[in-house]
Amino acid sequence: MSRATVAPSARRAVPRRLRLALRLVAAAGLGAAPRPAAALPMVVQYGDAADEGFNDPVLGSARRAAIELAAEIWAQTLGGEAPVVVRAVTDPLGGSGSSAVLASTAATTLHRNFPRAPIRDTWYAAALANQLAGTDVNGGETAEIDVTFNGDVDGATVLGSVGFYYGTDGLPGTDIDFVTIALHELGHGLGFFDTVAPSGALTFVDPGIYDRFLRRPGIGSVATMRRAERLAAMTSGALLWNGPQTIAFSGSAPSIYAPGGFQSGSSLSHWDVSSLPDELLEPFYTGASRDPGLLLPALVDLGWPLAVPSFTPRAARATRTATPTARATLTPTPTGSPAPVRPLAYVTNFDDATVSVIEVASNTVLTTIPVDDGPTGIVASADGRRVYVANFHAATLGVIDTVAQTMIDAIPVGDSANGVALTPDGVVAYVTDTIGDAVSVVDLIGATTIDSIPVGPQPSGIGITATGRAFVANFGGSTLSVIDTASNQVTALIPVGNDPPGLLGIAVARQGIGFATTSKFGTEGAMFKIDTNGLDAGRFFPGEAEAVALHPQGSPVYAAMYDRETGRGHVALIDVDSLDTIRSIGVERVPEALQVSSDGAWLYVANTGSNSLSVIDTVGERVVATVAVGRAPMGIAIAQVPIEPPSPTPTAPPCAGDCDDDGEVTVDDLVLAVRVALGASPLSDCAAVDVDHSGVVTIDELITATRRAVEGCREGDPS
Repeated sequence: MSRATVAPSARRAVPRRLRLALRLVAAAGLGAAPRPAAALPMVVQYGDAADEGFNDPVLGSARRAAIELAAEIWAQTLGGEAPVVVRAVTDPLGGSGSSAVLASTAATTLHRNFPRAPIRDTWYAAALANQLAGTDVNGGETAEIDVTFNGDVDGATVLGSVGFYYGTDGLPGTDIDFVTIALHELGHGLGFFDTVAPSGALTFVDPGIYDRFLRRPGIGSVATMRRAERLAAMTSGALLWNGPQTIAFSGSAPSIYAPGGFQSGSSLSHWDVSSLPDELLEPFYTGASRDPGLLLPALVDLGWPLAVPSFTPRAARATRTATPTARATLTPTPTGSPAPVRPLAYVTNFDDATVSVIEVASNTVLTTIPVDDGPTGIVASADGRRVYVANFHAATLGVIDTVAQTMIDAIPVGDSANGVALTPDGVVAYVTDTIGDAVSVVDLIGATTIDSIPVGPQPSGIGITATGRAFVANFGGSTLSVIDTASNQVTALIPVGNDPPGLLGIAVARQGIGFATTSKFGTEGAMFKIDTNGLDAGRFFPGEAEAVALHPQGSPVYAAMYDRETGRGHVALIDVDSLDTIRSIGVERVPEALQVSSDGAWLYVANTGSNSLSVIDTVGERVVATVAVGRAPMGIAIAQVPIEPPSPTPTAPPCAGDCDDDGEVTVDDLVLAVRVALGASPLSDCAAVDVDHSGVVTIDELITATRRAVEGCREGDPS
């Protein structure tokens, strides 16, 4: 992808419905922990003609004072160094006695892959892109936000006796507070909007950063959904905002407006109308407010810095009285048949800095993915689209795109990365830092480490329950650390008896019962049962126990063991209650990792000493396949990878610039092509001029279209 690429048009002047039949309109425009920064430079410029709108001799000065107060509120709240220029105009937008478009907003341009862009192939609104890049990526002569207010609201016909209130005291009476409307609109321009078309497609192919925070429980992120899933989610009434800062602020993931009938301009880019207290960014005007509410932490999720050290959690805030609208309870509805998937096994190869991808159906290596130095622990996301790899020596958490089969990101963690586990919602990873005696907390959406929790010496294995309790096996200290993931605080440090071997492997079932194994440089290992209070009981047995896994049905427990002198390995089947060994299954040399398939039918064993993966039939209790992988396999994850439908082969236009596909390029075609290049018309009006399908019309493509107008079209050759 090219750097600092600008979408051909970022304006979507489409209405967003307001309560009481009024409308706020916010159009297109598009994360990370809050950080104090200098106040944001925000400037309002006025585009009205003399004696009109903001330059009106009667209302102009009051209008300017109102919008400049709104801009000042945002400027003192958000941080940044790159100026945000707002171009404001007042135009007649019409309406009726009971309904009107109050305002419309657009981020003037969208940008992706600019310098210091946090996430590749992701669109950011110009104002946010400038702050993240540290430079003006959309050009110094271009405003970042366009806002248009409806001047007809001040007339006698539109909305009857209701008009805009331009005072700055927040006491509009029965009128509509203009400062509140301006705050709302600027919030959209700063990045709070989606890039999803009514058809369910992403408008610009790649998602916007806002889209990445929209999630439907049980389905996944709007940004990674298939079109049919996205189309269903848009009217499901079950979309949530998955930003960690907003969740921390409100105590839960707030609902996004996604009513049963899609409302272009309102759906997806507002908080749901059920929000209590009423929110500034609801699709309906709810009264005068100077409180950004949920919008502020959401902007921080998107990547905005704060001009103040932090914001106060909602539980501690004084809230204004809200009058809820009667509303049926919204429940998630399935999107039909589950998307087809194929299970793939991902095996980390420590000495090769690679991950082997194995086709489970045939037990053959599908591909090998280069990662960072020293890959160890590995885990798959619930939707199967991502696999996260702890790279020990590189001290990074690698992010693998399972559809593209490539590592797309490497997130720095502490001094090392060993074990890795995901929270139940899949948005945060906990990575054991063995060298740093800590656990790194990684925000997967913002792709950044947000905390480091001191634990015992040399933490190794880690598991997280459905209630959010993380259990950490500390090898050096022979202790078990228990972390409350809601507060990121260690709530218990439990010793494993007197002079024990080091705690190493761990397996925790989601319901909170699990097992931990120990290993030492000797002849004895042990297994301990974990209950909801910590370590329950232990049983010592001969041999080195390197890893543990639990059958999905809760029994048996599997332990990877080997004789240190010979390296001969086996998997012990252990009774859940008594911790007695039931029987053993021989595998290859030095088994160090175990993973059970989700249906419990197969057990996978990574044999570090023989560079292989053993596949065990858990019913027949026998090895059915041995797969050669890379050097020193150390971790295994099974991902249910979505099977993407093949992308349709683009149909080449008759020739470049033939907008109406009639076999020739006319003067009208060339005029339309120029309008598309300038952003005055959407690309869909003349898709044929975009020869390389990049989404941007270049000067070279206009020259090519002109040549085709002069020389004529050549069959089958778009250029």
